[in-house]
Order: sequence, then structure tokens, then C-alpha cells
Amino acid sequence: MQNCDVCLKKNLWQSTQWIDGISGARWWKCRNCGNEQIEEHPQGLKTPPKILYLDIETALMRVSIYDLYSKRNQSISKDAIERHRFVINWAAAWVDPQTYKIKGGIISGVTKQSEVKREDDRRILKPLFSLMDEADYWCGHNSQNFDIKILKYRFFEHGWGYPAEAKQVDTFKLSGRGKPESRGLDYLLQRRGYAGKKHELTPEEWREIVRYGTPKLLDKADKYCRQDVRGGVDLLREYTKAEEQSGRIVFR
Repeated sequence: MQNCDVCLKKNLWQSTQWIDGISGARWWKCRNCGNEQIEEHPQGLKTPPKILYLDIETALMRVSIYDLYSKRNQSISKDAIERHRFVINWAAAWVDPQTYKIKGGIISGVTKQSEVKREDDRRILKPLFSLMDEADYWCGHNSQNFDIKILKYRFFEHGWGYPAEAKQVDTFKLSGRGKPESRGLDYLLQRRGYAGKKHELTPEEWREIVRYGTPKLLDKADKYCRQDVRGGVDLLREYTKAEEQSGRIVFR
């Protein structure tokens, strides 16, 4: 079958009951965007979905305010922003759709010291845009409300538009189907018997990264992000198997 004419995704077709009266071919509906088009029946070949797990780290914004407790600071004005948010580094990995394990290693991008000082994440985000554009699924932990939205705005700011839309699987949302004491990534991994984080950055170290772009701390941030992807894929695998056991298919 062909790719969808609208969203360009492939192998996400759902059969409809309608048959074209002239050609005899069936109308198919794209599960990604809802577009319907006439296609021949799949010839028994199924292309597995491309599953991308990603995680980003962003710079703290810097704002100027008069008083911590004033009513006006319950919602800080955009005019108080001195330094805007940007992406310091990211990590991502392709997930095998059969085993739900990392396939081909972890990919990452880290800003240089000079780029941090300029608040410039253009260079590191270009390859991530391409990865997301290729994927059928975007996965992460709290990625739907944070990582993906941040990235889309950064892409928009750089004038690239958005990558081709993909389905989203967020382990933070999947964890909400139960009621764990905490829905934090590290907590959920430890409760399932996985090792805790080896690489941690203190608030002071994050502030130093934003102020000075200290190279050794940028390297540490890369390791921190990579470990979150490695652990995040482990958690994704655990939740995907649990969902499938209940009869719900996560990746089609």
C-alpha cells in the first residue's frame, strides 16, 4: 500500500466497508490522521512501526521581579524575562517494536559552551527534527506535556515548521492508569527493580551550565540525559507488556 497522501505515514491503514464501484479497490482510513483513500489490499507485508524514545534538558529562564510574595508575581509577566528557555541537550533511541529494547544505541546532541552563551540550540536540534520526522511514534516520560511541546516551539522559532505528526506514547500517562506513590521516572524504575540514577546534577550545577556553559558539566548533562533514555525505554517496555497483557495494543 502507498503512504497516506495527507500525513505521509505508511502501514497505519484501517479497512473500511466501502469498495470503489469502478476499480473494485477498497477505501482505507489512515489511523494517524483520518484521511481516507483508495488502495489495494496489503500484500501480506507489514512494515513495523518506527518507535523513537526521546528526552531533553532545557535551560532555566532568568527573570527579574521586585518581590517574591507580591500578587503581581503570581503570574510573572513576559516583560520580566531576561533569558529565554532553550534546549541544552537531548538524547534519543530507536526502540525495537518486537522486544521493546533499544535498537542501535543512544543518539544525543549537546550544546557547546559558545552556543549556551548565545542561547543557540539550532545546531543540536536539526538532527533531532529529522529523527522525529521519520518516526511513527514519539515516546518519553511526561513527553506529551513537556518535551514534545518545547521541541515544537523551538522548531517553530527556527523556522522549520513541525516534523511529520506521529502518535505519542507517554509512560507518565501510562503510569496514571494505576496509582503509584510517585510517578517520577527514577521512582518507578527502582520499584520495578532497576538501578537508580548514576549521574545526577545539582541545582547549582544546572545554574552553572546556563551561566557559563562549563564543558565538563555539559558532558555530565549528556550522560544524565542518556541514562534517562536508557531507563525510560526499560519503563516503556514494562508498561507496554502490562498494557498488552490487558488486551490493549500500544504500538500497531
